[in-house]
Amino acid sequence: HEIIGKVVRLGPGVDKFSLGQRVGIGVQRSNCGGCDCCGAKIEQLCSKITKTYAGPGKDKGGFSRYIRYTAHWTFAVPEGIPSEQAAPLLCAGITTFSPLKRHCRPGMTVGIIGIGGLGHLAIQYARAMGCTVAAISTSDSKRTEAAEFGASVYIVSSDASQMAAAKGTLDVILNTASSTGVAGMDEYFALLKPRGVTACVSLPEKDE
Repeated sequence: HEIIGKVVRLGPGVDKFSLGQRVGIGVQRSNCGGCDCCGAKIEQLCSKITKTYAGPGKDKGGFSRYIRYTAHWTFAVPEGIPSEQAAPLLCAGITTFSPLKRHCRPGMTVGIIGIGGLGHLAIQYARAMGCTVAAISTSDSKRTEAAEFGASVYIVSSDASQMAAAKGTLDVILNTASSTGVAGMDEYFALLKPRGVTACVSLPEKDE
């Protein structure tokens, strides 16, 4: 579901792409176009969506030699982005970009919990949006990596003194970690300023 390929055939009326053009497709394959969600441009909530995988028809996703897709859910890939770097943007990328675009404004301080497949993209997005980025991890092992991605603040969540010092400093928290580790969500919420926002884009471990 993070697929990069070239256009080999165009359907009737499709003029936004050309044969041979490099494009990318993600999870969502089509939507009905007629329900309230589609009319409100929140097509991802359409009850009749079909997906790249686990849906009707031939759905082998990126393992297929060819795949037929609606133009609406197909995206041109800029020449300057290698395919192996563009592919993750179609899932991990949009997963983190969407809440940051919705909630972040230049000058805000944004906390990113977890510096993994999602978190490393979130740090770069938030920094590009003009935000101060605080990377939050259970240990000090990702400090250098987080700084390279654009985080200017690093908080070790297993260190009670660091968590206490960071209370009330964040406008937005994006939780990308599958486990919150030794800190509970109440402790993370305490890092927010009044009227701050927390967005969770990860699945917790079985018993959390």
